[in-house]
Amino acid sequence: MHAPTQERSPQAFPANSGRFRLWKSVTRRQSHRFGSVAFAIFDFLVVIAPSVVLALTARQGGLPDTQGLDLVGASALIGAVHAVIVWNRLRDDTRHAHRIVDVWISEFDSLVVLALGATMLLVIVLGGFAEQHAALVNNGWPVIALWTGVQITAVAISEVIGRLIFRWLEERATDVDSDG
Repeated sequence: MHAPTQERSPQAFPANSGRFRLWKSVTRRQSHRFGSVAFAIFDFLVVIAPSVVLALTARQGGLPDTQGLDLVGASALIGAVHAVIVWNRLRDDTRHAHRIVDVWISEFDSLVVLALGATMLLVIVLGGFAEQHAALVNNGWPVIALWTGVQITAVAISEVIGRLIFRWLEERATDVDSDG
């Protein structure tokens, strides 16, 4: 035999109980604001991660402490600018999007492209164009110029991909709504 189900009265879970108070007090707008800030910070970390790995590898390899810090500084600057761009875009897109889930899908796709682009583009450039890179360095071009160019290219590619995916998802959402 099953025990009869008991209905819980509103007094069983008062509105100000500690268990549910935080969850009920967070509005959708606040969660989007927190999400956009957290995503911008994560985006910054994705941009800066390859340079930090390279600087730590250089330090463990016996190079002086200053080797690699210029790359970290350049990546931090690029990452900070891109994080502000991402935060602003997320803030605006979540306000004006037809479906908010489209915003987050496009942003995560953009982040994946950025993570792969920031690492794989560097491998492709250094591996595929080693002679050209060596010639540039021998002519006085600093390594940081190549690094900055690769990072900016990765950021630009991720921005274009993210915006194209968002535009495509939004068009499909409006088509589905107009059909039925």
